[in-house]
Parts: sequence; C-alpha cells; structure tokens
Amino acid sequence: MGTESGGLDAMEDFILKMKPEPPEAPRLESAGAGDIRVRWTNPTGQAAFREVSVLMRPSGESYHHTSSSEWGRVDSRTKTLMLDGWKTFPSEPPEVVVIGLDPDTPYEAMLEVLTVRGFQLQSPVSDALQVGKANQPAAPLLEAVASSSIRVRWVLPEAEPPIERVLIFMRQVGDADWCLVDNHSKTLVDAGFSGCQLCAPAPSEITVSGLHADRAYECKVACLNEYGWSEHSQTSAVVHLGS
Repeated sequence: MGTESGGLDAMEDFILKMKPEPPEAPRLESAGAGDIRVRWTNPTGQAAFREVSVLMRPSGESYHHTSSSEWGRVDSRTKTLMLDGWKTFPSEPPEVVVIGLDPDTPYEAMLEVLTVRGFQLQSPVSDALQVGKANQPAAPLLEAVASSSIRVRWVLPEAEPPIERVLIFMRQVGDADWCLVDNHSKTLVDAGFSGCQLCAPAPSEITVSGLHADRAYECKVACLNEYGWSEHSQTSAVVHLGS
C-alpha cells in the first residue's frame, strides 16, 4: 500500500514538473468601431497550444456587479461573443478580430488553452480596451495668470483610436451661452464661428487672453477621435480675475 501511494506521489510530481507555465495575457488592439483584435503568443515545443478559447467580458467595477460580468467566449465561426455553442480556435494564426462589440464599452479578455501534451491552462486577464468615442474627460483646471488671462489645463482619457482634437468652452459665470476658445488667436469666439481652430491633445494647456477683468469664468472641454465627440466634461471650478 505504501509503495503504491509513493508511486502515485512520484507520478503526480512528475506531471507537475511537466506542466508548462500559464500562457501570457492576450493583447487587445483596435480593429474598427465595435471590433477588437485579440492577439496571443503561441509557445513552441511541448508547451505549444493545440486549441485556444478566447474569453471576453465588459471591464470595470460597474460591470462586474451585474449579469454582464459573465465571460463570453468568441466563436471561431462567427467571430462574435457567445455564452454557449461556441467553437474554439486552432493555435495559428495567433489572433482573431472579434466583431459586434459595443463601441462605448471597455472590454477585457483571457485565454483558456489546451496544449499539445493535454494540459489545460488559463492566462491572466488582459488590460482593458475600449474602441469607440473617448470617455468623458475630467473637468479642466483654471488658473488666473493676469487680469485678463486664464490658463486652462486638461487631462484626457485614454482612447482607441487616439484623441485628435480638444474643444474648449468658456463663459462668464451667469451667462447662459458658452463661447469657444480659438487656438489660433487664444481668445474667445462665438460658438457658431466656423473658423474656430481646435486645440491638439498636447500640450495639454492653453492661455486664453482678452478676458474682462473683475469677472468670473468657468470652463468645460470635449475631445474628438475617429468615431466622434466625447461627452462634455463637468464644468470647472470658477476662477475670478482681478482688476
């Protein structure tokens, strides 16, 4: 009995030593509005993959407390997420473009693989990726730098595709209508002015001149990528200009 038990333990140790390391987390890339390319690295030798199952779900705390947190699997025939009836991928080519995703939702992915030696392994979860319009930016920061000038600083969200332009709104506190900040003149222009030059994402600040002394101003921003404009940020804290 002891010999048999010892033999099983030795076999178990041998199998554990043969077991490969878990696969690397997959890498997510933009492939168009609502489409995400999932790439993975296929090891060589005995750790090589025989079959790959790609799992995806919405990312973020708000999603993980709802039924949406359930992992879906990408079907190799339709390239869409399914909860059942899905079919796995061969190890090559080591990528798939997943279609039909919500372009305004961040997603994360992981792999479940079967190796050529029959081991079933699971990867860590990937970094999240959102393909579509950028998320709402944070409220900008204002700083009075002269009696008629205010420096506006902004922090933009990560976006895929990248953010191309920033639109800055400013008004006197109490006014109903917003003006736009023209990047060419560094002054306020009417919101209907078609020649307004938008700001680039970087440098992430602009000093607006030609403002009225002894007045208070507030500001908000929006950002643009290939798929359109983000929501406007929350309005900044108010800044008072001196005389």
